[in-house]
Amino acid sequence: MNNNFYYNKYIKYKNKYFELKQKTSKYDFTTREDENKIVSHYKLNTTDLEYIINLLCETSEYCGILHVDSDTNELFIDKDSINKGKKDSYGRLYCANKKYDKIIWHTHPKLSKYFPSTEDILKILKNSNINQSFIFTSFGYWALYYYGELPEHKINDKTINIKRINDLFYFKTQKGREYNKDEIDIYISNLKRLISNLSIYFFPYHK
Repeated sequence: MNNNFYYNKYIKYKNKYFELKQKTSKYDFTTREDENKIVSHYKLNTTDLEYIINLLCETSEYCGILHVDSDTNELFIDKDSINKGKKDSYGRLYCANKKYDKIIWHTHPKLSKYFPSTEDILKILKNSNINQSFIFTSFGYWALYYYGELPEHKINDKTINIKRINDLFYFKTQKGREYNKDEIDIYISNLKRLISNLSIYFFPYHK
C-alpha cells in the first residue's frame, strides 16, 4: 500500500483526536537526569509528531524508523519504513519493522497500555544496531536510549525482572490505562536500577 495513504490519515484525524491534540510549542523536548543535569535529545519535527499522535486513534500499532536532518538536527520519519501492525495469535497488537536503524519508533494506540512492553525494552537491549526507541502512547511518549548490546547470558535474568517491574506498574495504574506521574517516576527508577546504561524518559503531551 502506498505510504501516502498513511500520511493522509493525518488529515482525516486532525480534528478528531481531541484528547491529545496540543500546540507543539508546549512539548518539552529536554530530559532531566536530575535537577543539576540536563540531557538533550533530538526534537521530532512538528508535522511528523502530529502525524504520529493522530495514529493513536487507530486500532493497530504503527512503526518505522527516524532519521536526523543534518541541517536542523530534527528527527523526521522515513516514510518508506512506515508499517501497520497486526495481532498475534493471542490477540495482542504488534508491529514488525520493515527495516531497522539507529532510531526506531512505534505506537501504542489509545486502547492499549501506555507503558513499554517487555519486548519493547528487550529490543533495544539485544540489538546493538538500535540506539534509541520512541514509543508513542495515549498520555505521552517514551524515549529509551541504550548503547551497546546486553550479553546473552544476562537476557533471561533481565527479562524476568522487567516483567515484574511491568506487572507492578500495570496494577498500580489501573491495568496500564490510568496516568500516574508518581508511578511513572518509580517505574523509570526501577528500570534504570535494573539495567545499567539504560536511559528512559517519559514526556506527557499535556503540560
